[in-house]
Amino acid sequence: MEVVEPVGPLPFVSAAQAAALTLGLSPEALPREGSGSFVFDAGHLAPLGDGAPLRYSVGVEEGLGYDPAALASFVDGVLSDPRSWVGEGHAFRRVPRGGVKIVLATPETVDWACAPLETEGEVSCARNGYIAINLLRWEQAVPHWEGSLWEYRIYIINHEVGHYLGLRHDNRCGGAGMAAPVMMQQSYFLDGCVGNGWPDPTRDNPR
Repeated sequence: MEVVEPVGPLPFVSAAQAAALTLGLSPEALPREGSGSFVFDAGHLAPLGDGAPLRYSVGVEEGLGYDPAALASFVDGVLSDPRSWVGEGHAFRRVPRGGVKIVLATPETVDWACAPLETEGEVSCARNGYIAINLLRWEQAVPHWEGSLWEYRIYIINHEVGHYLGLRHDNRCGGAGMAAPVMMQQSYFLDGCVGNGWPDPTRDNPR
């Protein structure tokens, strides 16, 4: 696959790009278990942000039908956005293999990657060297989420990466109608807040 070495800011990931990363299956047809093995994008990315970067690779569970390069582009676009963790002073570098493995996987495989944390086939996690994204949540979000699927996917990436940056859950809603903290467990509840995928949604995105 093509090696990517951007010389400037990456274009922000679009809703159309997110739609391309959708299987288009009915909820009942989405697989609950898969191969348990991953195909990783072979490209890499010049460092995002300043300082020692968190290295990450991006892959999909083999047999799901997703293009790992497209998923990698989505993740890169999220993490390079100034509203994301680079705006908070963190740095990242995508590598072909190794680092934190950001993977899209079936619920059963997510449960395996996250053990002994009990994801119960329902949610994603950051554990054991994986950011394991649950296919059901990627395709459906959650019932109480009133924003777009695109916005929920941004939340998954930033929330789970936040855990690998050492952040714990912050379940305090600042008030009805306010943006939820990105480290809130928004897949479970919003407590009157509005779903939000960014560490700082008020920061300008110049792109």
